[in-house]
Amino acid sequence: MVPRFKFGDVREDGYIYVGKRYGRKGYDWRSPEAYEKYKERNRIKKKKKYDQIAKLVNEYKLKRGCAHCGYKEKAVALDFHHENREDKIINVSSHWKTSWKQYEKMKEEMKKCIVLCSNCHRIEEKRIRNEN
Repeated sequence: MVPRFKFGDVREDGYIYVGKRYGRKGYDWRSPEAYEKYKERNRIKKKKKYDQIAKLVNEYKLKRGCAHCGYKEKAVALDFHHENREDKIINVSSHWKTSWKQYEKMKEEMKKCIVLCSNCHRIEEKRIRNEN
């Protein structure tokens, strides 16, 4: 029977499980000091990836600008608006910015949207609600 370990399980000698070794037999256990370094390194890598993806999304919004009034100054004031609600799978902002696969999904969703500033977006949503 193969033992099942979970990330962070601790052995009697204090070593901490971080995963199965790829390309080699066995399991990867780290000393508490090495485990903390491993966690910190992964946290930094994840933050860097998040920042890169957020930067790409913000550049896209600034490049497009508001489709109604033309506002292009701050990316935080620009929103993605789905013109056709039936095509919408998920909000662009609801995607996790932690992997490039998620970014590819975001790009597919962004293609279905126009960029509006927050004021124009609210006005457009109100107009759509009043039509229904």
